[in-house]
Amino acid sequence: MISLSNRYFKNCCPGWSWNSETQQCEECMPGYGGVNCSSLCPYPYYGFNCQRTCNCSRNLCDVSTGCIRIVTVRGDCDPGYFGKNCRAKCSYPYYGEECQGQCDCDEDSCDVSIGCTNVTKVNACTYCAIATEK
Repeated sequence: MISLSNRYFKNCCPGWSWNSETQQCEECMPGYGGVNCSSLCPYPYYGFNCQRTCNCSRNLCDVSTGCIRIVTVRGDCDPGYFGKNCRAKCSYPYYGEECQGQCDCDEDSCDVSIGCTNVTKVNACTYCAIATEK
């Protein structure tokens, strides 16, 4: 922690944020960085100042602690959730049991439990038939 004599100073270095209660710059929590700790570590980085690297898939890389070790037995968690106490949620584009499914739709339409929702599927043969009739 850096103590500052000027109580109005709020321009902390990247990787630090201003604590208005203590009037000091404080190091970012693990998983956060940048100006005022406003950025999550980008995949595959994690930890303090995003200096460590995950060697697992994106959906198993926690920005604070690194690779999540799945310790549940298949079927213990509801689809879309995994980990200890089933609190970890699949991250886009993964969904389903143990996050094994992969959405082929945009993130807003990808449900962690069932995959793509609200997506209108068009039969490609309809287009073929129309094109050949003209």
